[in-house]
Amino acid sequence: MNHRLRRDGIVRYPQYTHGGFASFILAWAYFLSAVTVAPSEAIAAVTHMSTWLPQLTVSGVLTPLGVVVATREVRQKLSKLREGRRKWDILRKTAKAIEELAKREQCSCGCWEDYWEC
Repeated sequence: MNHRLRRDGIVRYPQYTHGGFASFILAWAYFLSAVTVAPSEAIAAVTHMSTWLPQLTVSGVLTPLGVVVATREVRQKLSKLREGRRKWDILRKTAKAIEELAKREQCSCGCWEDYWEC
């Protein structure tokens, strides 16, 4: 089994250690948490804002204006997440390129090969 770091590690590692069913349950739990966190935070923020702008909610239920504000909040949170993800991907790919370059050395014949093939 290959023990290198994997991109889908949050699901793959439980599959290696506990089997496919545990991996399946964890994948769905992670997906549901990722899908529900941003809207929940947006609704909470709009509900909190309704103390200053009472037209956002009526009896604790979002009004159409409240839904628009909540949707805007969700979009802002998702754009920040995408920007962070993009920066993380650039950092990760740069580190991977540096690692690959560090593995290489010049052969006696003058060409550049991976250190285990020299």
